[in-house]
Amino acid sequence: MASEFVRSLEGVLRNLERNEPATAAAAAKHVLEAETSHRRKWFTRFAAERVMPLLAQAAEAIEKNGGAASCRLNDKGESLAAELVIVPRNLPSGAIPPRLSISAVAGERALAVDYTGTFPAVGASGGFGAEVDYDTIFPSQVEDKILDFVTLATGA
Repeated sequence: MASEFVRSLEGVLRNLERNEPATAAAAAKHVLEAETSHRRKWFTRFAAERVMPLLAQAAEAIEKNGGAASCRLNDKGESLAAELVIVPRNLPSGAIPPRLSISAVAGERALAVDYTGTFPAVGASGGFGAEVDYDTIFPSQVEDKILDFVTLATGA
């Protein structure tokens, strides 16, 4: 004999079968896809006009001071990220160099900033150590985050 809960559950599911599939869930999915598309278009333009020139200036300045650095706009299909990689002097063999990645995210703070790699003066006794940091920022904070990253990646 079925319990009251099972009968109620079956009643709910019977109602589900009668609803058309293109209801609130489909509408929400459409809104999310539109938001994602809009954010990607915005970030593509913002990265080209603002972020990549700053990363290129940082890479050039590091190169002028005897370091090694590169930047690129990395398009991984679903995600797009502006990246700066700095290879610090005396980076241990096999160590992953510091990488800054800036990408668009949903929410009030429109950008995600990731630091990954092996950084000088982060490890024990002031040596190299691994670091992973993630933050969300406003577009107006991009310059400060790049400067913070360059400081950390170069040990300056």
